[in-house]
Amino acid sequence: MAGCGVDAEDVLSLADAICSHTGSSVRSLGALVALSALVKPHIAGIPVFASVADHCEYVRSACLALEPLNGSNEILGHALCSYIVDRS
Repeated sequence: MAGCGVDAEDVLSLADAICSHTGSSVRSLGALVALSALVKPHIAGIPVFASVADHCEYVRSACLALEPLNGSNEILGHALCSYIVDRS
């Protein structure tokens, strides 16, 4: 997920890497697209979340709720949060 932004293809690449290590598979491309929108959410340039911790908690819970993978969704949530923290 290089560069300043993240898109659905970046999230799919991350999900594919997780799947190759865990034996999981992608269950929902739509869920991955939805998650990609949560990685850098801004409205009119204003961040949606008050803190990085709130942001990460929301992304982790969204991963569990949307279940984009048929397993290892908690790992995907953790990886996305690591990306968020690294970019903060």
